[in-house]
Amino acid sequence: MNKPRSRCGILEFTEGVLSISPYQWQQKTLCNIAAGYPTALVAANGSGKTSTILVPAALWALFNWPLARVIVTSASWSQLKKQFFDTIRLFRFHPYFRHWTFNEAEIRAPEGGFIIGVSVDETGRAEGYHERPDSPVMILADEAKSIANCVFESLARCYDDISCLCFRRLERFTHV
Repeated sequence: MNKPRSRCGILEFTEGVLSISPYQWQQKTLCNIAAGYPTALVAANGSGKTSTILVPAALWALFNWPLARVIVTSASWSQLKKQFFDTIRLFRFHPYFRHWTFNEAEIRAPEGGFIIGVSVDETGRAEGYHERPDSPVMILADEAKSIANCVFESLARCYDDISCLCFRRLERFTHV
């Protein structure tokens, strides 16, 4: 299924709208996500996986497709709340997002699209996000090494348009 064309590119959005200057490897990762490639990132602690990759990717998707459904998952609720959503809430007063509703673990666009945090260990709770012609699905997994393989299998059944998995250390990477 082809998703509608974006209003602006992910690097233009990240740098021009969010005023974030990603390193070259982060730019490449963002471009792969925007191109719709299933993307896995292995990077050190504190290197900007959440703040410079996942947060801009999620905001970019909802900005470009106001009916998009962005699912952000981690095995840890603390990781979602204290890393991802605390970082994304820094943009709640940005003029581009002034009509969006920023909640503890959810952001809603007035058109109906959303960014939602889902911390799961049961496959059934990870299902139900299926793409529609007017509503692409983006799945972002933070600290993916801690998420059970069965959760990834469940999410894969949703057929995501864009996905990104972020890992901390290469030696813990397992191919799903």
